[in-house]
Amino acid sequence: MVPPDRIGFGSDGPLADALRARGLDPAPRPAQLAYAGHLAACLDARRPSFIDAETGVGKTLGYLVPVLDRARRAAGPRPIVVISTANVALQRQIIETDLPIVIEAFARITGKQLRAAMRVGKQQVIDPGALDAAVEELGTDRDRLLADDMIDWCEMALARGELPMRHALLSAFSDRITASHPWLSAELIGLNTEGTDHVTGALFQTLLEECAEADFLVVNHHLLARHLIRPFLWAEDRHAYVVVDEADRLPRIVEDMTRSAVPLQRLRSLASGLAYGRQASAIAETIACFSAVLENHRLLAKGSNRDVVPLTSLTGPERDLVLGAIKDLRDQIAHMTREYRIEHPRPPAAMRDDIAALDTYGIALERILRQAEYGDLARTVIYHSPVRRYPGIANISDGSARIIAKRLWNQPASPIEGLLFTSATLSTLAQGEGTDARRAMAGFIATCGFEAERIDASCCALIAPQQFGTMRFARPSLDAPAAFTSLAAADPDDGCAQLDDAALAYWKAMIDAASREGGRSLVLLPAIRDVVALSQLFGPDDPRLMAQRSGVPMTMAVTKFLSRSDSIWLSASAWEGVSLPHAIAHVIIPRFPIRPQTFEDSVLQRYLVDVTGGDRVGRAMVFGRQLAEARRRLRQGIGRGIRAHDDSVKIWIGDPRWPLNQEEADMLFLDQPRPWSGAMLNAVPGRFRKIASSAPRFEMGQNTHDA
Repeated sequence: MVPPDRIGFGSDGPLADALRARGLDPAPRPAQLAYAGHLAACLDARRPSFIDAETGVGKTLGYLVPVLDRARRAAGPRPIVVISTANVALQRQIIETDLPIVIEAFARITGKQLRAAMRVGKQQVIDPGALDAAVEELGTDRDRLLADDMIDWCEMALARGELPMRHALLSAFSDRITASHPWLSAELIGLNTEGTDHVTGALFQTLLEECAEADFLVVNHHLLARHLIRPFLWAEDRHAYVVVDEADRLPRIVEDMTRSAVPLQRLRSLASGLAYGRQASAIAETIACFSAVLENHRLLAKGSNRDVVPLTSLTGPERDLVLGAIKDLRDQIAHMTREYRIEHPRPPAAMRDDIAALDTYGIALERILRQAEYGDLARTVIYHSPVRRYPGIANISDGSARIIAKRLWNQPASPIEGLLFTSATLSTLAQGEGTDARRAMAGFIATCGFEAERIDASCCALIAPQQFGTMRFARPSLDAPAAFTSLAAADPDDGCAQLDDAALAYWKAMIDAASREGGRSLVLLPAIRDVVALSQLFGPDDPRLMAQRSGVPMTMAVTKFLSRSDSIWLSASAWEGVSLPHAIAHVIIPRFPIRPQTFEDSVLQRYLVDVTGGDRVGRAMVFGRQLAEARRRLRQGIGRGIRAHDDSVKIWIGDPRWPLNQEEADMLFLDQPRPWSGAMLNAVPGRFRKIASSAPRFEMGQNTHDA
């Protein structure tokens, strides 16, 4: 391992002085030293690095210090350090708190003042004129009062020479935003190329210029994903050191960005809404064409998944018919959007989303046609939607995340001198003595497109703090009710099943027991449906309750949650990205976050059916993906409870599929609830795993702090 003093860590020196000046402990944590030393060794050997680091390691300074140390010693053009994260809160922490420490230490060593900038997309910048127009069209008189104050806030920011940022606006007015407001949509009030306030536009252009010259550039994963497809974030002649924090989120974002799906019923509805009856009629004829082709094939398809038909499965005439229909759709969309923009140079706010959706569908159809020209039809399918059975056409993105390795390491558009992927949930295996780090992260490595045999074991590390916070646990009773009465037949949530009343009552009793112990409770649920159903068991005016339904901003939910010492926050979106040190006494997880099967899953399963001739392999692989995602999300959710070294939290698990410990299995002669149940224990930090496996079980009617 690289010596700590070489990369700047120690009780004395510029970094220690910068930390001490801010009232922070200058002594590095042992896990932080291990993290920084591993990364420094990889940078010296010019190898990509993959580090799974649990909460409490101190990974932000753990990567900033060695990356800057390596960059300042590099020969050649002025390097740039690019840091990509998945959420705004971490970006702000890096740009406002962590980077100033490192920059100050570097200035004391070299006398040079480095520059840092945070690049944002246009929709994250508020255009006061667009905000005024949106509330005028879509808001109420009461909304007008709130919007006027928001516009004043934006104007004051502009007068100071600052961009009015969306996250800052929502934070400033979090106590007054009590519901979802359509006029606050980022698509409506963010910057756009037409009609943008000139002052805001000029400041945004200044920001882009600062980002181009910055030594440190902080971005979000969506911008990095766009850069992978078409480079634009930094100049090609600059040598880059790239850090991907919260790296486990990036592959899914890349896949979502490269996915193309065109639901034809939605397309016809948009055409009708724009009053283009002729195009709507033509689209209706195309829908009939697709439906006929699907019906011809669904009876012939193998297995249970008969509503997804790859174009490679069609006969030559059918394929020509479908491709011709796609070309017609593309041309109809181009005609509609062109004519509408001519007739409405400044479209009303209510129609902008529809026009944007049509543009997106047109781009998707163009991409499908372009792939067909190159003979790549295997990824293009026609389908029936699972619930309403409307037809559509899509281009599948499964595997497209392999562009990450290609653009960031194997064939970069500009020189990449160092590359780090890090997160608290890169690993899919339990961390313990002797765990093979490369094997633990093999799934992530392969998803990103790296060849496993070319990734040396020394590139991978699993790092956990020896001490950071404390956790207690309450396990579900042995007879805890399942969330769905049909759960024994199908483990994944199908997205439509009704939650069982007995399960809801058990979850409510668990929340009540946590409340009696005192402190705030964060209740993490897999879906908004769960939030709505569980919130109905509370009194209509219960002042403790914050039920975060669809559209409620995170800033507003956090503000209300922190307003009382006994708050109960029901959320389907706070599994990750929420960091509230010293604020959460209980994290309650009523059921595992195993998501419903998606369209992508259906296509993958159909492909495997075609290859293997049976359903079993397809179902197993698809559920394996769902299970891995659920375990990652569960690990993130449990981690919400300890965000500071002295945090103490109690984790309550309500899902009856939580694993038995070996003593229970031996004494009660019981099998594990599911063959995969034991893997869920891996979501618990290793230092607390033994406590979790033997914790008391919560029984209905129990009223004790030992639960």
